[in-house]
Amino acid sequence: MLAAASQELEVEDNPASEDNFLPLQTLQYIALLQEHECCSEALALAYHSLGNYYRDRILGGDSSPQNLTIAIRAIEQVIAYLELDDNSQENQPLTEECARLISQLTQNLTQYAEESHSLPPISDLINDLGTFYWMLSRDRTQQHNAADPVSCLERSIALYLEGLNRTDADSAPQTRVRLNKNLGIASADLARYQDKTENLQQAVAAYQQALLDLDPAAEPQQYAAAQNNLATAYWNLAQDGQPIVYLKSAIAAYTQALCCYSPDREPLNYAGVQNNLGTACWNLAQHEPSELLLVRAIDAYREALKYRTRELVPAAAAATYNNLGTAYWHLGNQFQQKQARTESLQQAITAYEAALDIAGKLDRTQLTFDTWAARNNLGLAHYQLATDLDFGTNKAAQTSHLEAALHHQLQVCAEWGQHLNDKGLTYGDKLNLQAPPNSQAADSRQTALSYIVKTIRAFYSECGLQGQNLALSKVPGDLLPEILRRL
Repeated sequence: MLAAASQELEVEDNPASEDNFLPLQTLQYIALLQEHECCSEALALAYHSLGNYYRDRILGGDSSPQNLTIAIRAIEQVIAYLELDDNSQENQPLTEECARLISQLTQNLTQYAEESHSLPPISDLINDLGTFYWMLSRDRTQQHNAADPVSCLERSIALYLEGLNRTDADSAPQTRVRLNKNLGIASADLARYQDKTENLQQAVAAYQQALLDLDPAAEPQQYAAAQNNLATAYWNLAQDGQPIVYLKSAIAAYTQALCCYSPDREPLNYAGVQNNLGTACWNLAQHEPSELLLVRAIDAYREALKYRTRELVPAAAAATYNNLGTAYWHLGNQFQQKQARTESLQQAITAYEAALDIAGKLDRTQLTFDTWAARNNLGLAHYQLATDLDFGTNKAAQTSHLEAALHHQLQVCAEWGQHLNDKGLTYGDKLNLQAPPNSQAADSRQTALSYIVKTIRAFYSECGLQGQNLALSKVPGDLLPEILRRL
Protein backbone atom coordinates (compact mmCIF):
# COMPACT_ATOMS: atom_id res chain seq x y z
CA MET A 1 0.00 0.00 0.00
CA LEU A 2 2.86 2.39 0.80
CA ALA A 3 4.42 1.76 -2.61
CA ALA A 4 1.16 2.51 -4.32
CA ALA A 5 0.66 5.65 -2.28
CA SER A 6 4.10 7.03 -3.08
CA GLN A 7 3.86 6.84 -6.87
CA GLU A 8 4.87 10.04 -8.60
CA LEU A 9 2.70 11.97 -11.06
CA GLU A 10 4.00 13.69 -14.15
CA VAL A 11 2.51 16.76 -15.82
CA GLU A 12 3.41 18.64 -19.00
CA ASP A 13 7.02 19.75 -19.18
CA ASN A 14 6.25 23.45 -19.52
CA PRO A 15 6.42 25.10 -16.10
CA ALA A 16 5.99 28.56 -17.62
CA SER A 17 2.54 27.68 -18.90
CA GLU A 18 -0.28 29.32 -16.90
CA ASP A 19 -2.33 26.13 -17.24
CA ASN A 20 0.46 24.10 -15.62
CA PHE A 21 1.27 26.47 -12.76
CA LEU A 22 -1.41 25.24 -10.34
CA PRO A 23 -0.82 21.49 -10.77
CA LEU A 24 2.96 21.94 -10.57
CA GLN A 25 2.56 23.99 -7.41
CA THR A 26 0.32 21.27 -5.97
CA LEU A 27 2.96 18.64 -6.69
CA GLN A 28 5.53 20.78 -4.91
CA TYR A 29 3.29 20.88 -1.85
CA ILE A 30 2.82 17.11 -2.06
CA ALA A 31 6.59 16.67 -2.10
CA LEU A 32 6.88 18.87 1.01
CA LEU A 33 4.14 16.93 2.77
CA GLN A 34 5.94 13.67 2.03
CA GLU A 35 9.27 15.17 3.13
CA HIS A 36 7.76 16.15 6.48
CA GLU A 37 6.07 12.73 6.79
CA CYS A 38 2.65 14.30 7.13
CA CYS A 39 -0.35 12.14 7.81
CA SER A 40 -2.09 10.19 5.06
CA GLU A 41 -5.18 12.38 5.26
CA ALA A 42 -3.15 15.49 4.43
CA LEU A 43 -1.63 13.80 1.39
CA ALA A 44 -5.04 12.55 0.31
CA LEU A 45 -6.39 16.12 0.51
CA ALA A 46 -3.52 17.42 -1.59
CA TYR A 47 -3.93 14.75 -4.28
CA HIS A 48 -7.67 15.40 -4.25
CA SER A 49 -7.09 19.08 -5.04
CA LEU A 50 -4.94 18.00 -7.99
CA GLY A 51 -7.62 15.58 -9.16
CA ASN A 52 -10.26 18.34 -8.88
CA TYR A 53 -8.16 20.63 -11.06
CA TYR A 54 -7.97 18.08 -13.86
CA ARG A 55 -11.58 17.00 -13.35
CA ASP A 56 -12.68 20.59 -14.01
CA ARG A 57 -10.54 20.74 -17.13
CA ILE A 58 -12.17 17.53 -18.35
CA LEU A 59 -15.68 18.75 -17.54
CA GLY A 60 -14.80 21.93 -19.43
CA GLY A 61 -14.30 19.87 -22.59
CA ASP A 62 -10.57 19.09 -22.51
CA SER A 63 -10.88 15.34 -22.03
CA SER A 64 -7.52 14.54 -23.60
CA PRO A 65 -5.91 11.19 -22.73
CA GLN A 66 -3.24 13.08 -20.81
CA ASN A 67 -5.75 14.94 -18.61
CA LEU A 68 -7.75 11.75 -18.02
CA THR A 69 -4.62 9.80 -17.11
CA ILE A 70 -3.44 12.43 -14.62
CA ALA A 71 -6.91 12.64 -13.05
CA ILE A 72 -6.97 8.85 -12.75
CA ARG A 73 -3.55 8.73 -11.10
CA ALA A 74 -4.48 11.52 -8.69
CA ILE A 75 -7.69 9.82 -7.54
CA GLU A 76 -5.87 6.50 -7.23
CA GLN A 77 -3.46 8.23 -4.86
CA VAL A 78 -6.34 9.69 -2.82
CA ILE A 79 -7.88 6.22 -2.43
CA ALA A 80 -4.53 4.65 -1.64
CA TYR A 81 -3.76 7.17 1.12
CA LEU A 82 -7.27 6.88 2.58
CA GLU A 83 -6.97 3.09 2.71
CA LEU A 84 -3.50 3.42 4.18
CA ASP A 85 -4.95 5.67 6.87
CA ASP A 86 -7.78 3.21 7.56
CA ASN A 87 -5.38 0.29 7.81
CA SER A 88 -2.75 1.97 10.00
CA GLN A 89 -2.70 1.05 13.65
CA GLU A 90 -2.35 4.67 14.72
CA ASN A 91 -3.50 7.76 12.93
CA GLN A 92 -0.68 10.28 12.84
CA PRO A 93 -1.71 13.65 14.27
CA LEU A 94 -1.54 16.65 11.97
CA THR A 95 1.77 18.30 12.90
CA GLU A 96 2.18 22.04 13.05
CA GLU A 97 4.32 22.03 9.91
CA CYS A 98 1.78 19.91 8.01
CA ALA A 99 -1.02 22.23 9.12
CA ARG A 100 0.97 25.20 7.82
CA LEU A 101 1.56 23.53 4.47
CA ILE A 102 -2.12 22.60 4.09
CA SER A 103 -3.10 26.19 4.97
CA GLN A 104 -0.68 27.52 2.38
CA LEU A 105 -2.04 25.09 -0.19
CA THR A 106 -5.57 26.30 0.54
CA GLN A 107 -4.57 29.96 0.12
CA ASN A 108 -2.81 29.42 -3.19
CA LEU A 109 -5.26 26.93 -4.72
CA THR A 110 -8.47 28.26 -3.24
CA GLN A 111 -10.97 26.77 -5.68
CA TYR A 112 -9.51 23.28 -5.86
CA ALA A 113 -8.24 22.99 -2.29
CA GLU A 114 -11.54 24.13 -0.81
CA GLU A 115 -13.31 21.46 -2.83
CA SER A 116 -10.83 19.00 -1.34
CA HIS A 117 -10.98 20.36 2.21
CA SER A 118 -13.33 17.53 3.17
CA LEU A 119 -12.93 14.33 1.21
CA PRO A 120 -16.04 12.68 -0.29
CA PRO A 121 -17.03 9.10 0.55
CA ILE A 122 -14.68 6.56 -0.98
CA SER A 123 -17.54 5.15 -3.09
CA ASP A 124 -17.85 8.55 -4.79
CA LEU A 125 -14.12 8.60 -5.47
CA ILE A 126 -14.32 5.12 -6.96
CA ASN A 127 -17.23 6.24 -9.14
CA ASP A 128 -15.21 9.17 -10.47
CA LEU A 129 -12.27 6.87 -11.14
CA GLY A 130 -14.52 4.46 -13.06
CA THR A 131 -15.95 7.34 -15.10
CA PHE A 132 -12.50 8.58 -16.11
CA TYR A 133 -11.59 5.06 -17.29
CA TRP A 134 -14.88 4.95 -19.23
CA MET A 135 -14.09 8.29 -20.86
CA LEU A 136 -10.63 7.00 -21.75
CA SER A 137 -12.25 4.00 -23.47
CA ARG A 138 -14.09 6.38 -25.80
CA ASP A 139 -11.03 8.35 -26.81
CA ARG A 140 -10.71 8.27 -30.60
CA THR A 141 -6.92 8.40 -30.46
CA GLN A 142 -6.57 5.14 -28.51
CA GLN A 143 -4.29 3.72 -31.21
CA HIS A 144 -1.67 6.20 -30.01
CA ASN A 145 -1.97 5.13 -26.37
CA ALA A 146 -1.01 2.05 -24.42
CA ALA A 147 -4.58 1.55 -23.14
CA ASP A 148 -7.27 -0.06 -25.29
CA PRO A 149 -11.06 0.38 -25.05
CA VAL A 150 -11.76 -3.12 -23.73
CA SER A 151 -9.25 -2.96 -20.86
CA CYS A 152 -10.48 0.55 -19.93
CA LEU A 153 -14.10 -0.62 -19.91
CA GLU A 154 -13.28 -3.72 -17.88
CA ARG A 155 -11.45 -1.56 -15.35
CA SER A 156 -14.35 0.92 -15.28
CA ILE A 157 -16.91 -1.86 -14.66
CA ALA A 158 -14.78 -3.39 -11.91
CA LEU A 159 -14.57 -0.01 -10.19
CA TYR A 160 -18.33 0.62 -10.36
CA LEU A 161 -18.95 -2.83 -8.88
CA GLU A 162 -16.40 -2.12 -6.14
CA GLY A 163 -18.11 1.19 -5.42
CA LEU A 164 -21.46 -0.55 -5.08
CA ASN A 165 -19.93 -3.10 -2.72
CA ARG A 166 -18.78 -0.21 -0.53
CA THR A 167 -22.27 1.26 -0.23
CA ASP A 168 -24.73 0.22 2.44
CA ALA A 169 -28.19 1.14 3.70
CA ASP A 170 -26.84 4.40 5.11
CA SER A 171 -25.31 5.49 1.79
CA ALA A 172 -26.99 8.29 -0.14
CA PRO A 173 -29.42 6.86 -2.74
CA GLN A 174 -27.89 9.18 -5.35
CA THR A 175 -24.56 7.43 -4.90
CA ARG A 176 -26.10 4.04 -5.71
CA VAL A 177 -28.06 5.56 -8.61
CA ARG A 178 -24.92 7.10 -10.07
CA LEU A 179 -22.90 3.90 -9.75
CA ASN A 180 -25.65 1.70 -11.21
CA LYS A 181 -26.36 4.02 -14.14
CA ASN A 182 -22.65 4.26 -14.94
CA LEU A 183 -22.28 0.49 -14.60
CA GLY A 184 -25.11 0.06 -17.10
CA ILE A 185 -23.53 2.43 -19.60
CA ALA A 186 -20.07 0.85 -19.35
CA SER A 187 -21.51 -2.69 -19.60
CA ALA A 188 -23.53 -1.75 -22.69
CA ASP A 189 -20.37 -0.28 -24.25
CA LEU A 190 -18.38 -3.42 -23.49
CA ALA A 191 -21.13 -5.50 -25.15
CA ARG A 192 -20.06 -3.96 -28.45
CA TYR A 193 -16.68 -5.66 -28.11
CA GLN A 194 -17.28 -8.98 -26.34
CA ASP A 195 -19.81 -11.22 -24.55
CA LYS A 196 -22.71 -9.20 -25.94
CA THR A 197 -25.59 -10.97 -24.22
CA GLU A 198 -23.86 -11.28 -20.84
CA ASN A 199 -22.81 -7.63 -20.75
CA LEU A 200 -26.21 -6.37 -21.93
CA GLN A 201 -27.92 -8.41 -19.23
CA GLN A 202 -25.59 -6.83 -16.67
CA ALA A 203 -26.53 -3.41 -18.09
CA VAL A 204 -30.25 -4.24 -17.74
CA ALA A 205 -29.79 -5.33 -14.13
CA ALA A 206 -27.83 -2.16 -13.32
CA TYR A 207 -30.45 0.16 -14.83
CA GLN A 208 -33.21 -1.69 -12.99
CA GLN A 209 -31.36 -1.20 -9.70
CA ALA A 210 -30.89 2.49 -10.45
CA LEU A 211 -34.61 2.88 -11.13
CA LEU A 212 -35.43 1.37 -7.72
CA ASP A 213 -33.63 4.32 -6.07
CA LEU A 214 -35.12 6.98 -8.34
CA ASP A 215 -38.34 8.85 -7.68
CA PRO A 216 -39.91 9.81 -11.05
CA ALA A 217 -41.82 12.67 -9.43
CA ALA A 218 -38.75 14.19 -7.77
CA GLU A 219 -36.17 13.35 -10.47
CA PRO A 220 -38.07 13.02 -13.76
CA GLN A 221 -35.08 13.66 -16.03
CA GLN A 222 -32.84 11.08 -14.36
CA TYR A 223 -35.69 8.57 -14.26
CA ALA A 224 -36.48 9.10 -17.96
CA ALA A 225 -32.81 8.79 -18.95
CA ALA A 226 -32.46 5.52 -17.02
CA GLN A 227 -35.66 4.14 -18.61
CA ASN A 228 -34.41 5.11 -22.06
CA ASN A 229 -31.05 3.41 -21.45
CA LEU A 230 -32.83 0.32 -20.12
CA ALA A 231 -35.07 0.20 -23.20
CA THR A 232 -32.09 0.49 -25.53
CA ALA A 233 -30.33 -2.39 -23.76
CA TYR A 234 -33.49 -4.49 -24.20
CA TRP A 235 -33.64 -3.51 -27.88
CA ASN A 236 -30.04 -4.62 -28.41
CA LEU A 237 -30.74 -7.92 -26.62
CA ALA A 238 -33.69 -8.48 -28.96
CA GLN A 239 -31.34 -8.49 -31.95
CA ASP A 240 -29.66 -11.70 -30.72
CA GLY A 241 -32.54 -13.77 -29.35
CA GLN A 242 -36.00 -13.77 -27.75
CA PRO A 243 -36.99 -10.72 -29.83
CA ILE A 244 -40.65 -10.67 -28.81
CA VAL A 245 -39.92 -10.73 -25.06
CA TYR A 246 -37.15 -8.13 -25.20
CA LEU A 247 -38.93 -5.82 -27.65
CA LYS A 248 -42.03 -5.75 -25.46
CA SER A 249 -39.81 -4.86 -22.51
CA ALA A 250 -38.15 -2.13 -24.58
CA ILE A 251 -41.52 -0.67 -25.58
CA ALA A 252 -42.64 -0.63 -21.94
CA ALA A 253 -39.44 1.15 -20.85
CA TYR A 254 -39.58 3.73 -23.67
CA THR A 255 -43.20 4.43 -22.73
CA GLN A 256 -42.19 5.00 -19.10
CA ALA A 257 -39.43 7.37 -20.24
CA LEU A 258 -41.94 9.43 -22.23
CA CYS A 259 -44.05 9.89 -19.11
CA CYS A 260 -41.19 11.87 -17.58
CA TYR A 261 -39.66 13.72 -20.53
CA SER A 262 -41.29 17.07 -21.22
CA PRO A 263 -41.35 18.09 -24.91
CA ASP A 264 -41.32 21.73 -23.80
CA ARG A 265 -38.21 21.45 -21.61
CA GLU A 266 -36.33 18.70 -23.48
CA PRO A 267 -37.72 18.55 -27.01
CA LEU A 268 -34.82 16.63 -28.57
CA ASN A 269 -34.64 14.02 -25.80
CA TYR A 270 -38.41 13.60 -26.02
CA ALA A 271 -38.25 13.27 -29.80
CA GLY A 272 -35.38 10.79 -29.59
CA VAL A 273 -37.36 8.51 -27.28
CA GLN A 274 -40.42 8.79 -29.55
CA ASN A 275 -38.27 7.73 -32.50
CA ASN A 276 -36.88 4.81 -30.51
CA LEU A 277 -40.38 3.78 -29.45
CA GLY A 278 -41.50 3.82 -33.07
CA THR A 279 -38.58 1.64 -34.12
CA ALA A 280 -39.26 -0.87 -31.32
CA CYS A 281 -42.95 -1.08 -32.32
CA TRP A 282 -42.05 -1.51 -35.98
CA ASN A 283 -39.47 -4.16 -35.10
CA LEU A 284 -41.97 -6.09 -32.99
CA ALA A 285 -44.46 -5.96 -35.88
CA GLN A 286 -41.93 -7.91 -37.98
CA HIS A 287 -42.19 -10.78 -35.46
CA GLU A 288 -45.85 -10.37 -34.53
CA PRO A 289 -47.54 -8.81 -37.59
CA SER A 290 -49.99 -6.21 -36.33
CA GLU A 291 -51.55 -3.16 -37.91
CA LEU A 292 -51.97 -1.72 -34.43
CA LEU A 293 -48.21 -1.87 -33.79
CA LEU A 294 -47.48 -0.20 -37.14
CA VAL A 295 -50.00 2.54 -36.45
CA ARG A 296 -48.38 3.09 -33.05
CA ALA A 297 -44.97 3.29 -34.71
CA ILE A 298 -46.29 5.85 -37.21
CA ASP A 299 -47.81 7.95 -34.44
CA ALA A 300 -44.50 7.90 -32.54
CA TYR A 301 -42.48 8.93 -35.61
CA ARG A 302 -44.90 11.76 -36.41
CA GLU A 303 -44.69 12.99 -32.82
CA ALA A 304 -40.89 12.90 -33.01
CA LEU A 305 -40.90 14.95 -36.23
CA LYS A 306 -42.69 17.81 -34.45
CA TYR A 307 -39.38 18.46 -32.68
CA ARG A 308 -36.85 16.71 -34.95
CA THR A 309 -37.12 19.34 -37.65
CA ARG A 310 -34.93 19.54 -40.74
CA GLU A 311 -33.85 23.05 -39.69
CA LEU A 312 -32.78 22.05 -36.16
CA VAL A 313 -31.41 18.50 -36.54
CA PRO A 314 -31.46 17.59 -40.25
CA ALA A 315 -29.70 14.20 -39.96
CA ALA A 316 -32.06 13.03 -37.19
CA ALA A 317 -35.07 14.36 -39.12
CA ALA A 318 -34.00 12.47 -42.26
CA ALA A 319 -33.63 9.24 -40.27
CA THR A 320 -37.07 9.60 -38.72
CA TYR A 321 -38.68 10.38 -42.09
CA ASN A 322 -37.04 7.23 -43.46
CA ASN A 323 -38.43 5.23 -40.52
CA LEU A 324 -41.86 6.75 -41.10
CA GLY A 325 -41.76 5.79 -44.77
CA THR A 326 -40.86 2.19 -43.93
CA ALA A 327 -43.67 1.94 -41.36
CA TYR A 328 -46.20 3.29 -43.87
CA TRP A 329 -44.88 0.93 -46.56
CA HIS A 330 -45.38 -2.10 -44.31
CA LEU A 331 -48.78 -0.81 -43.22
CA GLY A 332 -49.84 -0.43 -46.84
CA ASN A 333 -48.90 -4.01 -47.58
CA GLN A 334 -50.94 -5.29 -44.61
CA PHE A 335 -54.15 -3.38 -45.30
CA GLN A 336 -56.79 -5.40 -47.12
CA GLN A 337 -58.88 -2.38 -48.16
CA LYS A 338 -57.44 -0.92 -51.33
CA GLN A 339 -58.19 2.68 -50.47
CA ALA A 340 -56.37 2.43 -47.15
CA ARG A 341 -53.51 0.58 -48.85
CA THR A 342 -53.21 3.31 -51.47
CA GLU A 343 -53.20 6.07 -48.86
CA SER A 344 -50.47 4.31 -46.86
CA LEU A 345 -48.26 3.90 -49.93
CA GLN A 346 -48.73 7.56 -50.83
CA GLN A 347 -47.74 8.52 -47.29
CA ALA A 348 -44.68 6.27 -47.59
CA ILE A 349 -43.68 8.07 -50.79
CA THR A 350 -44.03 11.48 -49.13
CA ALA A 351 -41.91 10.39 -46.15
CA TYR A 352 -39.17 8.78 -48.27
CA GLU A 353 -39.00 11.86 -50.49
CA ALA A 354 -38.54 14.07 -47.41
CA ALA A 355 -35.81 11.77 -46.06
CA LEU A 356 -33.89 11.78 -49.34
CA ASP A 357 -34.34 15.50 -49.87
CA ILE A 358 -32.78 16.25 -46.47
CA ALA A 359 -30.08 13.59 -46.90
CA GLY A 360 -29.08 15.07 -50.26
CA LYS A 361 -27.96 18.24 -48.48
CA LEU A 362 -25.82 16.38 -45.93
CA ASP A 363 -22.55 14.52 -45.99
CA ARG A 364 -23.12 10.77 -46.10
CA THR A 365 -21.11 10.31 -42.90
CA GLN A 366 -23.76 12.30 -41.01
CA LEU A 367 -26.52 9.85 -41.90
CA THR A 368 -27.70 6.91 -39.79
CA PHE A 369 -29.74 5.13 -42.48
CA ASP A 370 -29.12 3.57 -45.88
CA THR A 371 -30.14 6.07 -48.57
CA TRP A 372 -29.85 3.38 -51.25
CA ALA A 373 -32.43 1.25 -49.47
CA ALA A 374 -34.68 4.30 -48.95
CA ARG A 375 -34.57 5.17 -52.65
CA ASN A 376 -35.18 1.56 -53.61
CA ASN A 377 -38.23 1.43 -51.32
CA LEU A 378 -39.45 4.73 -52.78
CA GLY A 379 -39.28 3.27 -56.27
CA LEU A 380 -41.05 0.13 -55.11
CA ALA A 381 -43.90 2.14 -53.57
CA HIS A 382 -44.40 3.99 -56.87
CA TYR A 383 -44.36 0.66 -58.72
CA GLN A 384 -46.96 -0.84 -56.38
CA LEU A 385 -49.29 2.13 -56.85
CA ALA A 386 -48.87 2.02 -60.63
CA THR A 387 -49.77 -1.67 -60.82
CA ASP A 388 -52.71 -1.33 -58.41
CA LEU A 389 -56.00 -2.09 -60.12
CA ASP A 390 -57.46 1.17 -58.82
CA PHE A 391 -55.16 3.06 -61.19
CA GLY A 392 -56.30 1.10 -64.23
CA THR A 393 -58.72 3.83 -65.28
CA ASN A 394 -56.28 6.67 -64.67
CA LYS A 395 -53.55 6.18 -67.25
CA ALA A 396 -51.92 9.54 -66.54
CA ALA A 397 -51.46 8.73 -62.84
CA GLN A 398 -50.36 5.22 -63.70
CA THR A 399 -47.72 6.43 -66.13
CA SER A 400 -46.53 9.06 -63.68
CA HIS A 401 -45.94 6.46 -60.96
CA LEU A 402 -44.17 4.11 -63.38
CA GLU A 403 -41.88 6.92 -64.53
CA ALA A 404 -41.10 7.78 -60.91
CA ALA A 405 -40.42 4.12 -60.08
CA LEU A 406 -38.06 3.78 -63.05
CA HIS A 407 -36.29 7.05 -62.19
CA HIS A 408 -35.47 5.92 -58.64
CA GLN A 409 -34.56 2.38 -59.69
CA LEU A 410 -32.12 3.70 -62.29
CA GLN A 411 -30.55 5.96 -59.65
CA VAL A 412 -30.10 3.04 -57.26
CA CYS A 413 -28.52 0.95 -60.01
CA ALA A 414 -26.17 3.79 -60.95
CA GLU A 415 -25.13 4.31 -57.31
CA TRP A 416 -24.34 0.62 -56.83
CA GLY A 417 -22.38 0.67 -60.07
CA GLN A 418 -20.41 3.67 -58.87
CA HIS A 419 -19.64 1.86 -55.61
CA LEU A 420 -18.30 -1.14 -57.52
CA ASN A 421 -16.07 1.14 -59.58
CA ASP A 422 -14.74 2.93 -56.52
CA LYS A 423 -13.04 0.33 -54.34
CA GLY A 424 -12.21 2.84 -51.64
CA LEU A 425 -15.77 4.07 -51.11
CA THR A 426 -17.18 3.63 -47.64
CA TYR A 427 -20.05 5.23 -45.87
CA GLY A 428 -20.67 5.54 -42.19
CA ASP A 429 -22.47 7.29 -39.38
CA LYS A 430 -22.44 7.52 -35.63
CA LEU A 431 -23.09 3.77 -35.49
CA ASN A 432 -19.87 3.14 -37.46
CA LEU A 433 -21.65 1.56 -40.39
CA GLN A 434 -19.45 0.36 -43.24
CA ALA A 435 -20.23 0.11 -46.92
CA PRO A 436 -21.31 -3.39 -48.00
CA PRO A 437 -18.54 -5.58 -49.43
CA ASN A 438 -18.24 -5.68 -53.20
CA SER A 439 -20.00 -9.07 -53.46
CA GLN A 440 -23.03 -7.64 -51.67
CA ALA A 441 -22.89 -4.49 -53.80
CA ALA A 442 -22.90 -6.64 -56.94
CA ASP A 443 -25.94 -8.57 -55.66
CA SER A 444 -27.71 -5.30 -54.84
CA ARG A 445 -27.02 -3.99 -58.34
CA GLN A 446 -28.47 -7.15 -59.83
CA THR A 447 -31.57 -6.74 -57.64
CA ALA A 448 -31.90 -3.14 -58.83
CA LEU A 449 -31.68 -4.32 -62.44
CA SER A 450 -34.43 -6.87 -61.85
CA TYR A 451 -36.70 -4.09 -60.51
CA ILE A 452 -35.96 -2.02 -63.63
CA VAL A 453 -36.94 -4.93 -65.87
CA LYS A 454 -40.20 -5.44 -63.91
CA THR A 455 -41.05 -1.76 -64.27
CA ILE A 456 -40.37 -1.76 -68.05
CA ARG A 457 -42.60 -4.81 -68.37
CA ALA A 458 -45.29 -2.96 -66.42
CA PHE A 459 -44.97 -0.08 -68.90
CA TYR A 460 -45.65 -2.53 -71.71
CA SER A 461 -48.47 -4.29 -69.85
CA GLU A 462 -50.26 -1.09 -68.88
CA CYS A 463 -49.37 1.27 -71.73
CA GLY A 464 -48.46 -1.00 -74.63
CA LEU A 465 -45.45 -0.82 -76.94
CA GLN A 466 -45.46 2.97 -76.78
CA GLY A 467 -45.09 2.80 -73.02
CA GLN A 468 -42.22 0.30 -73.26
CA ASN A 469 -40.40 2.51 -75.76
CA LEU A 470 -40.88 5.48 -73.41
CA ALA A 471 -39.30 3.47 -70.60
CA LEU A 472 -36.38 2.25 -72.71
CA SER A 473 -35.66 5.81 -73.81
CA LYS A 474 -34.89 6.68 -70.18
CA VAL A 475 -32.39 3.83 -69.70
CA PRO A 476 -28.70 4.87 -70.02
CA GLY A 477 -26.96 3.41 -73.04
CA ASP A 478 -24.50 1.37 -70.99
CA LEU A 479 -27.40 -0.48 -69.31
CA LEU A 480 -29.49 -1.10 -72.43
CA PRO A 481 -27.77 -4.34 -73.60
CA GLU A 482 -28.16 -5.96 -70.17
CA ILE A 483 -31.78 -4.77 -69.86
CA LEU A 484 -32.73 -5.96 -73.36
CA ARG A 485 -31.25 -9.40 -72.67
CA ARG A 486 -33.43 -9.72 -69.58
CA LEU A 487 -36.53 -8.51 -71.41
